[in-house]
Amino acid sequence: NNNPSTGKTFAAAQIAAALGRSRQSVRRSLFHVESVATTAGGNEARAWSFEAMPAPLRADLLAIARNQGHRDVISLLSGSEPDAPDTLDISDVSRDTLAAAAKLRAVLEPFLRVKDTDPRTQADFEADGIAAYQRVFRHPVSGRWFRELYNRTVQRDNNRHDWLNLALYLPDNISARPRPKQTVRAVNSLPEELADTIKTLENAAAPTGDDRKFLFDAAFRQLGQRPEHKSSIVRNLFRAVPGLAKTEAALKRSFNRKYAAWQQAGADADALEDRRRLASGNFRKPDFSADQNKIRDLAILHNGNTALAYRKLRQAGDLSEGFVNYYHFDARKNKSYLPANVRNAIAPDVAMCGPIHQGPWKAKMAGPYIPRDWSAVHPGDWYSGDDVTWNNYFYFHDEAGLLHIERGECLVLHDLRTGYILGYVLIAGKYNSRHIRRLILQAHDTHGLPHDGFYFERGVWKARIIRDLDARENFHWRETANGLDKFNLKVRHATTPRAKTIEGLIRILQERQRNEPGFVGFNERTHEMERMQDFLARARRGRADPSEQLLSMEQWSKRLDEIFSAYNRDPQNGKMLQGQTPEEMWQAGLQTRPLRQLPEEARYILATHCRPATVHQQGIILSIGGDKKLFCGPQTGPLIGQKVLTYYNLDCPDLLTVSDLNRHNYFTMKAVALPALAATKEQFAQVHAQISGHRQAAKTIYGNIRHNTRATIVRDTSATEETKELGRFHNAETEKYQIEQTATNRTLRKIQTAAAAAGIAVPAHIRHPDIFLQGVEGEIAIRREMEREASSAGEDANGKKEYILTEPPAAAQPTPKLYFSLWAQIEKQKPGATQALRHALTQKTLGGHPKVHQMTPEQLGKMIRVFSAILRDLTHATS
Repeated sequence: NNNPSTGKTFAAAQIAAALGRSRQSVRRSLFHVESVATTAGGNEARAWSFEAMPAPLRADLLAIARNQGHRDVISLLSGSEPDAPDTLDISDVSRDTLAAAAKLRAVLEPFLRVKDTDPRTQADFEADGIAAYQRVFRHPVSGRWFRELYNRTVQRDNNRHDWLNLALYLPDNISARPRPKQTVRAVNSLPEELADTIKTLENAAAPTGDDRKFLFDAAFRQLGQRPEHKSSIVRNLFRAVPGLAKTEAALKRSFNRKYAAWQQAGADADALEDRRRLASGNFRKPDFSADQNKIRDLAILHNGNTALAYRKLRQAGDLSEGFVNYYHFDARKNKSYLPANVRNAIAPDVAMCGPIHQGPWKAKMAGPYIPRDWSAVHPGDWYSGDDVTWNNYFYFHDEAGLLHIERGECLVLHDLRTGYILGYVLIAGKYNSRHIRRLILQAHDTHGLPHDGFYFERGVWKARIIRDLDARENFHWRETANGLDKFNLKVRHATTPRAKTIEGLIRILQERQRNEPGFVGFNERTHEMERMQDFLARARRGRADPSEQLLSMEQWSKRLDEIFSAYNRDPQNGKMLQGQTPEEMWQAGLQTRPLRQLPEEARYILATHCRPATVHQQGIILSIGGDKKLFCGPQTGPLIGQKVLTYYNLDCPDLLTVSDLNRHNYFTMKAVALPALAATKEQFAQVHAQISGHRQAAKTIYGNIRHNTRATIVRDTSATEETKELGRFHNAETEKYQIEQTATNRTLRKIQTAAAAAGIAVPAHIRHPDIFLQGVEGEIAIRREMEREASSAGEDANGKKEYILTEPPAAAQPTPKLYFSLWAQIEKQKPGATQALRHALTQKTLGGHPKVHQMTPEQLGKMIRVFSAILRDLTHATS
């Protein structure tokens, strides 16, 4: 009886727990129902009896109690455990109802399988569920109905997680009749041998054909010994193995029929074989293997789309007449239909050949691989590096002041055994061999050289290490490194992605950056971050300040320092670390095998490129960083036509060290470079002595991770005295050159500061920094004098601006340059300040609008005073 009149009452929390609803919603449903006072947890509460509840609420409770296996509603509301789960007999359910339940299972089972780990939001969950329901049932459904179906199935399952049980998906008005449960008493009541046979069954509620065969054979042998116990054996057998028949009477009829066949066959167990499977229509179906092979071959060419291949072959008439007549097909109802047995027959071959169709590389990656044993690799043995484009945008300004918003590239170097991040280089653009060299030098200065060598990818890194930026120059890495092979360091390259352990490290780091500013997803094309993409578009057009949602390149570099440091201190559970942090394993390994470091005199081996060159009539011409540079001097004259070794430092590419092929007789030179058509006599006079070349504004930030502990480093003493002598000379010349550049750089910084404060545009290249600084300071002084002496603007009777012009001070010489400089500032501060407005001001002030270079000094002075007054007025209005 599922509706007992016990008079027992239940609180709202108990009813809500049974229904899977909130307590507030239950209270609203029972608002007009009479309640009684009770005590719950020492507090007074309201309670309701089952009989007093509204009819819809009682119906829901009855359905849930039935679906979860409770004997009645009282058991459900009391929180009692349901009866033991039984296998439901659905044989009496109609075929159409079972087909609908199977469809619903196809829709809900993928969602139920990941119920506890599904990362989707409620909106995404409902959208995907509606789409799946539409795809299977061919008609739409609301999100609310999909949630009700989902929750109903979860309640019926009652934490069994048996999502393939078809009874979970039956409609509410269909009740599956439970089969009798297996009882221990029934098993023990059978003869010992027969009981032992039953205990070997995996599922007594659903025995297989072989289970039935050997079970009946054992029962018949026991019956031959004790024929008077036939009724007892059948009765206990039905209770012990309820899956043998629906009812005890049905089992008795089956028992008698099989017993007669068994006796007639001479007690042969093969006579009990279930032959319905062998007599099915599958063995009478014509052989359509040729048609199936055609569908399989075309499906492989269509990347596994078996339905499309089947439809195209039918439309082209390439399938046999018997196959076409055997399988009905109506494209107007379901054009993607493919018989299930055909699909199942060809699916393994299609899946097997799919990677081969894509190419040999895909087939290789999908096939077997060689597991690696890393036990012989120790911390510090190998350094591994790779390039990555992070999923976060940052911004920077180039040397011309233009805004750039990029993801850039980043080179990451880590210890191959521990995954400990040694350093990185963040680049606003494409990396090249100089960045790779600089990253290796950085790791050397901070940690030391690896014991065995470097482990890079085979593609771009190999090309950019062995080949310099100029494709015509081809030198081996060790030759370019100028003696690195003396330290027995090797460079190896991974041949497959599986061999690149840094790929997994990069993925971990990318996951840590999901919530960082500028994140656009792991695939920017498909992972559409609408708000971020809209902001990036507005920032690039100058309609939004990039600092509102993006980090600058310097800020992003500091944030990467923090992310990498946190990773180094985070325990990892892979086979390489097994619960240790990269930092712990790195330090433990270096305690026994410290790393070596080059002496200061030999550091140039990593910091400098070495390249053989021929001294031509023009001197030595090298392509460094994509720019051709000319080096010549008194020392190169006697060497015309001879080959020499040239060394250039990555930090000072304009300074060249030259030696003979035996690395003796070395000297230094500076690059010869003059601006086109603008060089002064002084520059020409100094060209053979010293040329001060400007260094391109750094577009690369070298990450310096703040490591908590420093690695143990020992200085390498294997460098020869000859190597050290060349290094000391090269280092001294580099230091001297950098000191000479300090004064010029200081002057350039003063120019940038003063010009920025006064709003004066600064050209990219300044020939005479000292003279230019004097000019900037003079112009600032003139402006201040004009602001003090010029009269302020007033308003006439009509409320219009009226500017009273005074004579300019003697120091303010009117020039076209000052004219255009003031107007450029007006355009910057006043939106809509166009050329037409400038002409109108000129017409009003001068009675005409002559060209600037045709104005007299008096006319030019008047216009400068007008622009100064307007600019002053705009400044006051802004402040």
